[in-house]
Amino acid sequence: MARAHRAAAGAAVALLALVLLPAPANALVPPTVTSVTLTGLTSGALSPVAGTTATFTATVVVGDLDGFADISTVTVGILKPDGVTVHLAQAAATFSSGSGNSATYTKSLAMNFYDAAALTTSTYKVKVIVTDKEALSGTNLAALTTFNYNQLVALNAPASFDVSAGGVNPGSGGAITSLSIQNYGNVQVDVQVSGTDLTNGGSTIPVGDISFGTASDLSGSSVLSTVATTLTSFDLVAGASSSRTLYAQLTTTPSGIPPGTYTGTLTLTAVSG
Repeated sequence: MARAHRAAAGAAVALLALVLLPAPANALVPPTVTSVTLTGLTSGALSPVAGTTATFTATVVVGDLDGFADISTVTVGILKPDGVTVHLAQAAATFSSGSGNSATYTKSLAMNFYDAAALTTSTYKVKVIVTDKEALSGTNLAALTTFNYNQLVALNAPASFDVSAGGVNPGSGGAITSLSIQNYGNVQVDVQVSGTDLTNGGSTIPVGDISFGTASDLSGSSVLSTVATTLTSFDLVAGASSSRTLYAQLTTTPSGIPPGTYTGTLTLTAVSG
């Protein structure tokens, strides 16, 4: 017992004290994205514009407990329907107004005519990042604002086409000529082709004297008609500069018709293919 008493008597006891100081107001509290509103859509969808871009506007409201002046930057971008892959890189939005702890920014966004459609449950996502002057940031990743992108079936071709390749003599045919057709939408297309007689005053070259097709030698060609013929193997995919060539030839002309310029109409219509 004496030995135990000596051990207890020789022990040192220290009192530990810890003083917690209050954190500076709002320190380490990142800014937040309050809301993202998209305008320029119809029923939540954006429609492509043939051959160019379609634009819409994102209006973003952000908050910071240190006041709206503490907000440094707001960037807006677009994610692909998978919600991960970047479709349009983040870019700075423009300050619109601010009051108290809240500020409003706007950003114009654009989609290309060839961008893939996203319908019904498949949606593009608008991503927002807000950063304050302390380099703290917040995003809307937990609740991304979404939009659909509609399909567009469209093509582009030159406004005029010289099927005679510079001229032919009455009673003879002309050389094979070419016409480049570009996909101006975001789905694969085939093309329907129809035409009218070529006329000059009271003289006529029948529409059936013109052949067309996709082979440069016009093998497997069709005869032009006033009734549309669909080239089901045209298969022109979507893309920024996706194009295919249509070939045509004035195979013959009536003998004895007067010289001059004969004009008609060639109609090319895109159909989903």
